[in-house]
Amino acid sequence: MDLRRLANSFAERTKLTDRSASLADDPFGGRRPTSHERMTGLPWDASYESGPAPWDIGQPQPAIVRLGSEGGFAGVVLDAGCGTGENALYVASLGLPVLGVDVARNALAIARNKAWDRDRVRCG
Repeated sequence: MDLRRLANSFAERTKLTDRSASLADDPFGGRRPTSHERMTGLPWDASYESGPAPWDIGQPQPAIVRLGSEGGFAGVVLDAGCGTGENALYVASLGLPVLGVDVARNALAIARNKAWDRDRVRCG
């Protein structure tokens, strides 16, 4: 499956069915809330609104770097829940194609900016 079809498939699976409230009133942007969002009552975007999320260490996770240094990645890599993109950008720096997906639009915007700054992405 190519990256575009994979991304479209993910987008289709995360859409909400019809709801009585309008999408403007929906903090989850028309998709089914994740378990974290149901538990907290807040969308993932809220985690990135007032600075880095608690789990965002501003660099790739050490386990990802270790796997990369050992040649543990091959082919097309999917980073599901990519957040601000540090892991995806690290894997891309190894020369592999990477698709990062996340439900947090704020995090994806940060990831896109990092990718542009590091010349690791093509957007079309």
